[in-house]
Amino acid sequence: MTQTPAPLIDRFGRSIEYLRLSVTDRCEDVANIIEGIIVENA
Repeated sequence: MTQTPAPLIDRFGRSIEYLRLSVTDRCEDVANIIEGIIVENA
């Protein structure tokens, strides 16, 4: 039997549905910043 995971709720009571996309986007932003720093100092 498959169980549906419990929804994530933020401190304001809103359902969090796109957490994975948000985290992935932020990690990509950080990677781009780091890449720019490396290129500038190469």
